Order: sequence, then C-alpha cells, then structure tokens
Amino acid sequence: MPNTPRVFLSYAREDRALVDALARDLRHLKCEPIFDEQLTGGQAWWDRLLDGIEQSDALLPVLSTSYVDSNPCRVEAAYAHALGKPILPIAVETVSTGLLANYLAEVQWVNYDPEAREALVDLVLGIQNLPACPPLPSPLPDRPAVPISYMTNLKQQIESTEDLTRAEQLVLLDQLKEKLGGPDDAIARSLLRGLQGRSDVTVRVANEITELIGAPPAPEAAPQSLPSTQWVPRDAPTVTPVTPPPSWPPPPSPVPMPRSEPWTTGVFIGLILASLFAAGIFGIVFGAVNRKDEGKRQQATALMWIGIAVLILVIVVGVAGGFEPRCK
Repeated sequence: MPNTPRVFLSYAREDRALVDALARDLRHLKCEPIFDEQLTGGQAWWDRLLDGIEQSDALLPVLSTSYVDSNPCRVEAAYAHALGKPILPIAVETVSTGLLANYLAEVQWVNYDPEAREALVDLVLGIQNLPACPPLPSPLPDRPAVPISYMTNLKQQIESTEDLTRAEQLVLLDQLKEKLGGPDDAIARSLLRGLQGRSDVTVRVANEITELIGAPPAPEAAPQSLPSTQWVPRDAPTVTPVTPPPSWPPPPSPVPMPRSEPWTTGVFIGLILASLFAAGIFGIVFGAVNRKDEGKRQQATALMWIGIAVLILVIVVGVAGGFEPRCK
C-alpha cells in the first residue's frame, strides 16, 4: 500500500454519523478517505462515486443491517470487486455473512467502534495487511447504471405526471412518515412537500402533511420599485424656479351667448286670436258670397254676422291687452 492510501468508504445513509467518525480516524492514520459527503443523487453523483472507486487503493464497506438492505452499496462493492480492488469490510453492527456476497463474506473483517480505542489498532493493522492494489483492467468493465434506491423510487412516483390515486397517496404518505426524524429526514420532508404541491393531492393527505411539516411557504411578493430620483451634487447651487409674468392685457373673457327660452302664455293666446281672426274673415267672405243664393241666404247671413262678431271680439281683446308676442 502507498504511504497515503486512498480508501473508498461504501456505506448506507443511516450510518452517516459513524462514517464521519471513521473518516476522521482514517485521516489521523494518514489515509485519504473517499466517500459520498453530499448524499445527493442522479447520474453526475453516481459517476463521481464510480470515479472514486476507480481512483482508490481499497474498498472499505461499512457493514450494518442498513448496508445489507442498500442496493447502491451492493452495486459499489460489485464494481470494486470487478476492478480487482482490495476489500477490507468494517463492521459497525453484527451482520450475518450469509446476507453478503462471497467476496465480502470470505475476507478478514475489522470491528469498529469510535468509542473503543482498541478498535483503532485493529483498523491500522487491517489497512497495513491489505494487498497492493493492482492496475485497473484494460478495458475497464462496463460501469453499472444508477441504482434505484428506496427514496429515489418514492421521488419518481411523486414527480410523475400521471395522476396518483387516493390509495397511492396514502401509501406514499405512510412511507415518508416513517423516514421523519431519521437520517433521511431532510429528503422525506422535501418529498412530502412535493406530494403536498401536486394538483391531484386529496384534502386528507394535504391536511396531514400540513400537520407534519406545516403549510407550504407563501410565494414571495414582487419587490416594489422605488420612485426614480435625480442625483444632484452636494455642492450644486440651489435654483429657484422662475414664475413667468402674467400676460397683458389679459385675454378677453368669453361673451355668454343669449339663451332662448320657451314662449310665454301670451304667445299661445295670440295664436288662438289669430286663428279666430282668420275664421271671422272666412265667415264674412263666405256669407257675403252665398247671400245671393235664395236657398243659402239665411245660413250665409248668420255665418257672416258670426264672422263679424268674431272680428270685433279679436280686435277688442287685442287692443285691450296690448298683445305683443315676444321672447322673454
């Protein structure tokens, strides 16, 4: 082994605290631990892990019950074995060898407890007894695809564009509730928020998520724009605005136009008298013409006298009232 061996730590999320302690001890032993410190996902994340395995001098799988159930850990160990990397299992819990692959079960294990300093001696001896790392095979074996972990599967279901039934939502809710308060607490809360934000989420599921992690955050209000101001130098002179003098002479005021109003009552009386006057003239003329006819003489005479009486009445009323039609 080189003076500063690079060792790849393969572990389950639940054992992160133990792995951090193990990494500190390995640095004190002049080893360079390589492990997933971001706990993210995706193709780029997986490629970085495979790069770390290829560049390492040995694989140190951190064995626990969570490790046995972890699909990514199994894939990492299989790829390291295919590359011919030396393997030193670090047991942090009691694990049955029957649950592990032969290349993990048949090699020497080291028990690790950060509180037991004698375990550190076993760790030193185990690393010193590792065989030399052979060169990488040429060509390299095919890289494994990104493993689908338990949480990744839940994430894919929640981000799916297909509608989730009420039963599917309740199953997802129960599975994520079990992860709260554990190593995957942050991821579980993020997935619960995603489930809460789906358009097809039921009222019951949404209310229960609100009780667990609170209501979804309100959208941020758009910042209000401040009124624009013009910069003025501090030593600039004060300028008093000049009011222009009033024009002289002032412009003439508009002359109000006379407003016509309706005619007075005298106008209407005048119209009536004019009509009677015309009727009187007609009676006189008609009577005078028809008096020569013996058959119509009596009627014509009466009509003529009626016309004369009407004319006299109109003249008397007009003279007595001084009628003059005018606009007020």
